[in-house]
Amino acid sequence: MMASVTVYEPSKSLPKRIARRLTPLRGRRIVRFNLDRPIISFSFDDCPKSVVENGLSKLDAHNWKSTIYISSGLLGTINHHGEQMSKTDVITAHTSGHEIGGHSYSHIDLSEIPFSEAMQDIETNRAAFEDMGLPPSRTFAYPFGQTLSRLKTQLASDYDGLRGISSGAMVGRADLNQINSTPLFSGEDFKTLIKQIETLPDNAWLTLFTHDIQNSPTQWGCTPEEIDAVISAVKARGAEVLTIADAIQKLKASS
Repeated sequence: MMASVTVYEPSKSLPKRIARRLTPLRGRRIVRFNLDRPIISFSFDDCPKSVVENGLSKLDAHNWKSTIYISSGLLGTINHHGEQMSKTDVITAHTSGHEIGGHSYSHIDLSEIPFSEAMQDIETNRAAFEDMGLPPSRTFAYPFGQTLSRLKTQLASDYDGLRGISSGAMVGRADLNQINSTPLFSGEDFKTLIKQIETLPDNAWLTLFTHDIQNSPTQWGCTPEEIDAVISAVKARGAEVLTIADAIQKLKASS
């Protein structure tokens, strides 16, 4: 049995909560778009090995590809999400067409450490990708969804898009420096997510994110049956499924 672990959560202090409200308003990179069919992007964070069989294989069956945000320092370890992917898993996912996105190497809250340390941790992750023979990542996800204005501005020169964790479909416009992403988690909001997919406007981009996919998931994951339900809803809506990087290119072209 895995030993109990302390799960990190961003500070809930008033100054930090205010900062999280203000940061999305600063250092923005807006793209406006016109679509006649909605786009949905699946993304998986960190990344638990359960995603391979219970997530990627299900998408592959429909010839759909996802974006996987990898913290290389977690590869081959075990944590509260269960066993993590191995280097071989990551390389195989890339070879099969899934996007391997940037994350921090240590999966640390980048808003809580000095800017230079944050950039060094991101660079260490880039170097680990290079050692695995992977191409440079086209998009990046902030661990825990946390960032700072200076970090957003700096990373914008290195990535086509930077993904956060603020919920909501993006209709007609998106901030590429803090892309919305809606949780695909078990719980009371799951039915709301299905309804959101079913009623998604044509001119909309919806990105989803989750972690472990197992029968008894953490509060940040979902079950295999729930992934199946989302896939069915996406098919019924007639949405186009693209990686986050490919979706950005389509949005730019449409504008």
